[in-house]
Amino acid sequence: MKSAILTCKYLNVKSIIVAVPCSATDCIEDIIIFGGKQSIKIELDSQHFLYGDLTLVPNSIGLVLFAHGSGSSRLSPRNQYVAEQLNESQISTFLLDLLTKNEEIEDDRTRKLRFNIPFLADRLSQVTDWLYQNNKNIQNLSIGYFGASTGGAAAIIAGGIKQQKRTKAIVSRGERPDLVPIEQLNQITVPTL
Repeated sequence: MKSAILTCKYLNVKSIIVAVPCSATDCIEDIIIFGGKQSIKIELDSQHFLYGDLTLVPNSIGLVLFAHGSGSSRLSPRNQYVAEQLNESQISTFLLDLLTKNEEIEDDRTRKLRFNIPFLADRLSQVTDWLYQNNKNIQNLSIGYFGASTGGAAAIIAGGIKQQKRTKAIVSRGERPDLVPIEQLNQITVPTL
C-alpha cells in the first residue's frame, strides 16, 4: 500500500479516496501516514460541525494550525501555498474553517462572529484539543499557529494563552493585535511573529 501511495504522490495525484476500508489496519495507517491531505469533519456537538484539511507529513517535526481571517476559508490560495511550503519542510498542517456552515451564513448577514476574537480563539483551542484526542499521529508533535487577520488575533489567544503548554510558535500575516486585550498580550510568552 505504501508504494502505491508514494507512486500516486510522485505522479501528482491530487487525492486518494477510500470509499470502504476493506483491508488490514496497517494499510489504512499507510494511507494516513503517507497519503497526504485528509478532509476532516469535527463534531463539536450534535449541531456544530467544522471542516478542515489535515496533511500529515512522514517524520514530521511539528503541526501548524491555520486560522484564516473573515471573508476567507481553508481553501485560500495564500494559505494553501504556505501550507505546501511547510509540508515540504517536514511540517504537518491543518487548515480549518472556524465557523460552521450555518454560522458562516449568519455571519455574512450580521458580521457578529468574524470580530468575536474570544469566540474564535475558543474554537481554535477546541479544535487543538480535538486533534490531540482523536489523532494518535499528532500527539507527540509540537504545535504552531499561523493566523491571518482576525484569525491571527484568535491564534495569539489560543496558542499564547489557552494552549500555551503545547504551542512552540505563533506566526501571523496581516494580524489584528488591536483586537486582543492588552492584558492578554502581556501574558504571551510563546515566540510570536
